[in-house]
Amino acid sequence: MKPIRALLGALLALLCFGTAAPCAFAEEEQLTVSFADVGEADCILIQCGDTNVLVDAAEAASAPRVLAFLKGRGVKTLDAVFLSHFDQDHVGGMAAVLQNFPVGAVYTSYLPEGKSSREIDAFFAALEHKGLTAEIIAGETRLTVGGVDYTVYPPQEQTLGAKDSNNASLLLYGAYGESRFLLPGDAEKKEIRELLGYELGCELLKLPHHGRSESNTGKLLDKLQPRFAVSCASAYDEKTLAELDKRGIETFLTADGPVTAVSDGKSWRVTQ
Repeated sequence: MKPIRALLGALLALLCFGTAAPCAFAEEEQLTVSFADVGEADCILIQCGDTNVLVDAAEAASAPRVLAFLKGRGVKTLDAVFLSHFDQDHVGGMAAVLQNFPVGAVYTSYLPEGKSSREIDAFFAALEHKGLTAEIIAGETRLTVGGVDYTVYPPQEQTLGAKDSNNASLLLYGAYGESRFLLPGDAEKKEIRELLGYELGCELLKLPHHGRSESNTGKLLDKLQPRFAVSCASAYDEKTLAELDKRGIETFLTADGPVTAVSDGKSWRVTQ
C-alpha cells in the first residue's frame, strides 16, 4: 500500500505545483470582497484564505458598525489596512479599528496641505499608540497579500490642497487568478482622467465617490468594462445609474444591505 500512497502523493503534488493552474482556488482560499452598509461612506474587507485586508473605515459615528462588520466576518487580525484618503467618511472609524485589531501594515495617500480633523488626529494617535507607521504610497506600488496581487496607483498630482482631497485618493487594483477588481476611493473627474490613462480592466468596480456622476463617468465604464458595480452610498445618482443601465452592468447599493463578491479566480458571484 505504501508505494501506491507514495504514487498518489506524487501525482497530487504534480497537479498542484507542476501545472499552470495550481490548486490556489480551493474553496477555503476563494477571494471575498465585502462592502459594508455604513451610509455615504466606504468600508471594504478583502479576504483570501486566512488573510484580511481593510480598505477605509467609514465615519467615526459608524465605528461600532465597522467593528461588528469585521468581527461578523471572522476577522481577528488585519494583515494590511489601506486608507484611500483622509476625508472623514473614510478615516473616521480607522482609530477604532487600530485599537481593536492587530494590524500588520498601514498604507495611505498623502495628507493634503491644510487638511485636518479630529478623525485624522485620532488616526495618527492610534498609530503611535500601536507603534505603527503608515507607509505613504507616492509611486505606483505592487504588493501581494495572501493570494491577491495589488497594484496601488497614487494621485499623480502630489500637491493637492484640502478642498481637492477626493482627487488625492489611492486607486487600489486587485488581481486574483483571472479576476480583477478596482477600488478608486473618491476619485473625481481629475483623477478619473488619470485612471483612464492606465491599461486596466475589471469585472468588479466600486464606483468612485459614492457613485456620483462626472462628465467622464461613461468613459470610465467603457474603459474598465465591469460586469458588476457597487455604490457605497445612501442612494443612487440617477445619471450614473443611467450610464450603468445603458451598458447592462449589474449594480448594487450598500444602503440596501452589505454586498459580498466572491471569486474562485475565474468568475465572480455577487450577492446582497
